[in-house]
Amino acid sequence: MIYHPGSSVKELLSTGKLTQEDKSKIIALALSKVTLLHSRGWIHRNLKADNILVAPDLSDVWLFDYALAEPLGDDAEKSELMKRIDVERIWFEIQKYGQISP
Repeated sequence: MIYHPGSSVKELLSTGKLTQEDKSKIIALALSKVTLLHSRGWIHRNLKADNILVAPDLSDVWLFDYALAEPLGDDAEKSELMKRIDVERIWFEIQKYGQISP
């Protein structure tokens, strides 16, 4: 297992020190990782602030806890729905802990 220094999104948001720009950057990085995961045929299914680790300098994020992850199936409509849920979950978690508006 690779060691990644940093803090979870939940930990960072609880400090109240992240700027709106920092939050936007974290969202963009997390969405890029989820997009990569989806492009490889997988959905995470457990995205939350605890499962996104952020580098100390906010230059990268890593997704954790793949216990509920599953491959995208042959049902295109279901796959699109599951991908949308993954993406919407990131936004929900940032709003929940970061008190930012959509």
